[in-house]
Amino acid sequence: MTGILCDISYNLKNVSNQDDRIAIVRQCLVQYSIVLKCRDKLQRIYGPIILWTMGTNAILLCGVAFQITHLQTVSTARIILFIVHGGMKTIQIFMYNWAGSRLTEESEIYRTALYTSNWLENKKLMKIIAIALGQKPLIVKACSYLIVSLDMFVYVMNATASYFVFLQTMEIH
Repeated sequence: MTGILCDISYNLKNVSNQDDRIAIVRQCLVQYSIVLKCRDKLQRIYGPIILWTMGTNAILLCGVAFQITHLQTVSTARIILFIVHGGMKTIQIFMYNWAGSRLTEESEIYRTALYTSNWLENKKLMKIIAIALGQKPLIVKACSYLIVSLDMFVYVMNATASYFVFLQTMEIH
C-alpha cells in the first residue's frame, strides 16, 4: 500500500502535460480508493492479531526482564537467549508499528502532492481535488481501538515497564 501511495504521489508531482492532468488525477484517485479498500481489509483481518500481539508481547517482554533480574546462576548462553528473545519481540512490535506510521506518512505525502498538483486553473479538476482533499489521512487501527503507529510502540514499551515495576513491587511486599 505504501508503494502504491509513493507511485500516486510521484505521478501527481510529475505531470508535464496539462491535458493529461485530469486523466492522471482520476487514475490516482482510483488507485487511492483501492488502497482504502485494502486498508479496510487489513484492519478487519489483522486488527485483532495486531492488538493481541501487542498485548502478549508486552507481557512476554516483562517476563523476560523479570527473569533476567532474578537469575541466580548466570550462564552466558542463558543471558544471550533472553536478550535475543527480548530483542526479537521488540523488533516485532516495532515493525508492525513502523509500517503503520509509514503508511500514514505516505498518505500525507499523497495529500500534499494532490494539493500542489496545479489544479486551480481547471474547474473540473478543482471539484475532484477539493473532494479528495476533504478526506482524512489514511491510518490503520487495530480493532477500531488503537492507531497502529510508533506511538503504539511507545505505549507497549511503557506498558512493559509498568508491568515489570508492578512485579518488582509485588515481590518486595
